Amino acid sequence: EAEHGDHRTTRAIRPGAVVRVQRYAAFDRTVIAHASINIMARILSIDTTSDYGSLALIEDGRVVEELPLHEPDGFSQILFGQLDALLKRHGWALASVDCFAAASGPGSFTGVRVGLTAAKGLAEAQAKPVAIVSNLRAIAAASNGEHRAVVIDARRGEVYGAVYDA
Repeated sequence: EAEHGDHRTTRAIRPGAVVRVQRYAAFDRTVIAHASINIMARILSIDTTSDYGSLALIEDGRVVEELPLHEPDGFSQILFGQLDALLKRHGWALASVDCFAAASGPGSFTGVRVGLTAAKGLAEAQAKPVAIVSNLRAIAAASNGEHRAVVIDARRGEVYGAVYDA
């Protein structure tokens, strides 16, 4: 066990397993507000960090549509086609999006890069902000309780995990 700033890393939970645990003293339930983005806005969210990803449109704090994606070979070849179809289905022009959000992992290294690059590229082209959201923090935000433990399979006998205090 070792302390590193605001988190603690724990190793060797069981033979062959490596677990990284982040413990946050104060958990901000509003992930979007934490990223300094007005919640009364149009947000396009991208998650390509695992084989199962998603795109989502959020308007005025409510999810307009979440589009689950599954692409074991990576999202780079389908992402923009799916994104275009999603925007057209709701009559949104890309210029009408106020903020682009992307999952920052943990997850597949290439998947994280694809999502972050897409969000940053779209935001740059539209001169709009980008919000980067931790997958662990987002999952914890969807639950209740004083303490929230989140674990994601990292494969090869490893997991990503974090414990959040309300």
